[in-house]
Amino acid sequence: MKPVVLMGCVLILLLISCSDPATDSNSNDSPRWIIRVPSQQPTLQAALNIAHVGDTILVAGGIYQGDGNRDISMPNRSFTILSEDGPLVTIFDCEGTAQENHYHMSFLSHSESIVIDGFTFRGAYASHGAIRCRSASLEFVNCIFRNNEATISGGAMRCKGSSPLLRNCTMVDNSAMAGAGLFLIAGSRPRLENCIISHSDRGEAINASEGTSVPSLSCCNLYGNTGGDWIDRIADQASVNGNMSADPLFCDRDAVDLRLQPDSPCAPANNECGEHIGAAEVGCQ
Repeated sequence: MKPVVLMGCVLILLLISCSDPATDSNSNDSPRWIIRVPSQQPTLQAALNIAHVGDTILVAGGIYQGDGNRDISMPNRSFTILSEDGPLVTIFDCEGTAQENHYHMSFLSHSESIVIDGFTFRGAYASHGAIRCRSASLEFVNCIFRNNEATISGGAMRCKGSSPLLRNCTMVDNSAMAGAGLFLIAGSRPRLENCIISHSDRGEAINASEGTSVPSLSCCNLYGNTGGDWIDRIADQASVNGNMSADPLFCDRDAVDLRLQPDSPCAPANNECGEHIGAAEVGCQ
């Protein structure tokens, strides 16, 4: 009987070998897994389709395009999407155009927390929002949103009844009629910590004109946005809690090098927070 049991174990191991167990010694729940993209699942959507609560989707460096890597509807489960190599080299590119609209991700009625860490989201073109959040709980960390365009609202992100946390994120060269960085309605109260929103060629940094939607910003730099920086309902947050409006001094924005020059006001040594602001490191070499 023992050889039969061992054969069964081998078969079971082969069936579950598409992902790696994650260490979680404090959990009594079912095992948590690391699902690797693209080595184990070819696209982000494919990984999401098999992810369970508590899993981590680990994405290797590269440029991810096409179906399965855009227009993604997130499942209502708690998990983490993490890049292996950081936002400068781990890029989701929607390749959206006026003729062929695409957005990055949609979060609808998400009661569970989702963490997304270390990506660039670029090239969305849609009416509303490269990232769309409706009644959702989520967190973006160390992410770059650039060259996304909304014909109506929320170039980088549109929040309806949602209060996400954005920490050490950079939004640059996005565009929208209202809210090139963020557009907020229906009681959305996001928290932005150590973030940059800059150089929007159409639309203000944040549109929070709807009465119950007021973001909270600390150690953030809003600069050079065509529609305005610290205006309307966030005007009273300019120059408090370490907030500022100063040229971030990217290494070479035209060449899409969003690292910071050593004398950047977003470098820890040069701001009153004493903290790093934005998603990319200091150093142009």
